[in-house]
Amino acid sequence: MTRLLLLLWAGVTVGSLVDLQKRIVGGKDCNPLKRVYHVSLLSNGDPSCSGTLISKEWILTAAHCYEPGGTITAVLGRKPESNKERDIDGLARFFKDKDKQGNTRTHDIMLLKLRKPTMTIPVQLPDCKKKPKRGDELKIAGYASTALPGDVKRAHKIDPSKRLQCAKTKYEECLTRCVDRKYERPHVFCYKDRYVDTTPGDSGGGVVHKHTIYGVHVTGNKIACGGQSLSMDICADIYKKWIKDTTGIRWP
Repeated sequence: MTRLLLLLWAGVTVGSLVDLQKRIVGGKDCNPLKRVYHVSLLSNGDPSCSGTLISKEWILTAAHCYEPGGTITAVLGRKPESNKERDIDGLARFFKDKDKQGNTRTHDIMLLKLRKPTMTIPVQLPDCKKKPKRGDELKIAGYASTALPGDVKRAHKIDPSKRLQCAKTKYEECLTRCVDRKYERPHVFCYKDRYVDTTPGDSGGGVVHKHTIYGVHVTGNKIACGGQSLSMDICADIYKKWIKDTTGIRWP
């Protein structure tokens, strides 16, 4: 198991955010040879968020997965029992731009840096001239409970799947009333499938089109406006430049 202890300044605790996170519902076991770049983020040993390895050193996830006061652990690799455990220090880098109201939470995106490179194969970064269009298939994944919580107590219970769950959804134009109340339209995209959703723990996971990451999942359709799930769009100019400048990744 490649186990990465990420010391985020004073650390990270995510337990209080579990009710805001989401996990995959309506999916199936992923092919064991695919999505090897998927990262499970743990808080005190419990699943709390997801992430995506975008290089040998950098993980891309959602900014709301960070909260001062503790530690967060990242687990890489689809077959953890076959890998040796090792802890590696890391750090968090947040997108620091603000919206018109001065709200930085609008930009729900974060990078985690590994102190030592991993041998795990990262995801392919997108050709932003070939972004998905309405009706195109998108793929999401997470280590998930396979059913939505039935009550408040259940919503706070972490019940992860032992196998990575994959699900398909479709790209949609975002509803204006949904995006404008919290996020800025140029920075996000939306998707929906009537039989697919996420439950606590999948925030920060990669939204993939044709084996290429295009977004960071931030909210699922059971709590999002209009029944749409929503992702931060890494092809947005401000995020693309920030990722390139922060990581040094060569990305046209």
